[in-house]
Amino acid sequence: MPAPLDTVHTVPRPRTATCACSGSDGEPRFKRLAGELIREATDEDVVVARHGRLAAVLVGAERYDALLEELEDLKDRLSVYESAGTEPTLRIGFGKMAAELGAR
Repeated sequence: MPAPLDTVHTVPRPRTATCACSGSDGEPRFKRLAGELIREATDEDVVVARHGRLAAVLVGAERYDALLEELEDLKDRLSVYESAGTEPTLRIGFGKMAAELGAR
């Protein structure tokens, strides 16, 4: 049986909470915490740690769908390069690069 979750926080503003889900009221407390985390995950990613180490990341359904769509797009783009026998390259104009680096 996996160890109980000991910390939970959201990204980028971490929040830690103890999940002590044992005892007679453990299930209702877990349900309340799970509901809270699901609500938070609609706005930002939630990171769950066990014994101080990353155990899971909870993301909202819309973000999950967007990540899957982006991954699929990247796979498609990579397959185009692979079928053409070329290596993907990144091209950016000097002005845009200077702006991103903060140069004037």
